[in-house]
Amino acid sequence: MEGYNSSNKPREFRIELNKTKSFRYTLMTLAHECVHLKQFALGEINDSLTHWKGVRMNADLDYWDSPWEIEARGREAGLYVRFCEKYGYKFPKTLDERDN
Repeated sequence: MEGYNSSNKPREFRIELNKTKSFRYTLMTLAHECVHLKQFALGEINDSLTHWKGVRMNADLDYWDSPWEIEARGREAGLYVRFCEKYGYKFPKTLDERDN
C-alpha cells in the first residue's frame, strides 16, 4: 500500500506479478490479488489479517479457511472469465487449475 488519505486509508496500491508459466495463471493471480486490494480499500480486512468486516478472527484460523482467501479464490475465476470475454480471449471450459 502506498500513500494514505486523511482517514489513514490507503489511496494507492501496487500489485507485483512474477513471470509465470502462462497468461491464464498470471491473469487469475492478478484477479485474486485485485479482490484482496478491494478488501483492503474498503476496510473489510486489516493489515495484520486479524479482522474481517469488523470481526476479530480466531488466531488459529487456517489460511484456506480465512474469509478473505475464500472470497479471493471464489472470485478469481469469474473475474478472469469476464476479462477474457470483454477482450476477446479464449478461455477453457473448466478452470480447475491456474497453471494450465
